[in-house]
Amino acid sequence: MKEGETAGLEKQGVDVVIETVGGSAPTLSQALGIVRMGGRISVLGVFTQPLQLNGLALMLKEVTMTGGITYCRPGLHSDFDVALGILQADPERARAIITHRFPLKDAAKAFAAAADKSSGSLKVQVIP
Repeated sequence: MKEGETAGLEKQGVDVVIETVGGSAPTLSQALGIVRMGGRISVLGVFTQPLQLNGLALMLKEVTMTGGITYCRPGLHSDFDVALGILQADPERARAIITHRFPLKDAAKAFAAAADKSSGSLKVQVIP
């Protein structure tokens, strides 16, 4: 988005917000604040404490909010089983997203690269 293009965004909002933080962060309320009327919020973060949410805003905006957790999902295959199958069938796929590799002695540099997205990092690996 170019500078100055956000002026209409505050009024209209975004179509979909994917909340991935959870915990005790105010991210779910923030998601409700930026989603457009009739928009959707997908809650993937795990909230460890009860939280307060503006129910009136949820109702007036007619937002659809959906939570999901894929750990140990019942059924034939959990998402982790599917992901492991993909990695077993094509291990190069996983290797391709590792953009930086550091020896264990440079672990601090590895964390710095992972935190600095201007470095181009996707996944940073520390090699023992």
